[in-house]
Amino acid sequence: MKKLKIAVLLVFALTVLTACSCSKKEYLVEFDSNGGTKVQSQNVEKGGKVTKPEDPTKEGYSFARWELDGEKYDFDLEVTEDMVLVAKWNKKEPSKEEKPTEPVASVCTLTCDKGYALNTESCSCYKLTVTKVNVKATSVNLEIGSTYEIGASVYPSGVLNTGLTYSSDNEAVAKVDAKGTVTAVKPGKAVITVKSSDSGKMATVTITVLDDYKYRYEAVDGLDISYKIILIKNDTELTEAQAKEVYAVYNAADKYLGRYDESIKAIIVDKDQINSVAKIKLNNTTYNVKKAIIG
Repeated sequence: MKKLKIAVLLVFALTVLTACSCSKKEYLVEFDSNGGTKVQSQNVEKGGKVTKPEDPTKEGYSFARWELDGEKYDFDLEVTEDMVLVAKWNKKEPSKEEKPTEPVASVCTLTCDKGYALNTESCSCYKLTVTKVNVKATSVNLEIGSTYEIGASVYPSGVLNTGLTYSSDNEAVAKVDAKGTVTAVKPGKAVITVKSSDSGKMATVTITVLDDYKYRYEAVDGLDISYKIILIKNDTELTEAQAKEVYAVYNAADKYLGRYDESIKAIIVDKDQINSVAKIKLNNTTYNVKKAIIG
């Protein structure tokens, strides 16, 4: 009897073990949507297959596939372990309809009256005013009795009020009329002021009236001729007539010795040359040179 009980117990134990070994094991399959909408996990029996879920969605992206360990997952494979499938996304390119359109700049078609200019940013007109007075030169040398036109103008062009007034701070030296014509009166300096009647902007011109015996000549090369030279032969200064004759012969020989000026009856040279002129030789005769400032 005791042996029978043992036998029954053994049979029961084997039956339980057999039943346990034959039961189907389940595996957990989870879905990581990687920022997309949530996807429900699945319990899959051993040897079963994962049911492909509905594709998740994600703003600005299109769903590509489910991946396992970085590789595309094949839903026809049997499940043999727990696993997590991860969603793979592709960034969407905006369609033509979705692409932002560039704002169209408004075009200002406003036409301004004479004396006014257009402000394109505000599409409005503003009145032009004189911002600068221009003159031909800011410094001029004149001989007594000569005249000079200031030649003033205003900036910008298009200003309605282009009026200018002229004044001299020393009319005993140089006078100026209402049209900007300067007349040299006597040796000295005078400052001519040109003033805009519109905005009060000003420009000045310094007038130097030269003394009759302090003459300045503007050479062709642009250098100021400001010295006269005195020729000396055997320690004796040449007369004006003799100096003129020497000058004529010297230059006829294709040499350069300044310029003979009839107004002062002397040879004059530019200031850059005078320091290099100490002696001249002509027809076996040597002349010493002495300089004298004339301007």
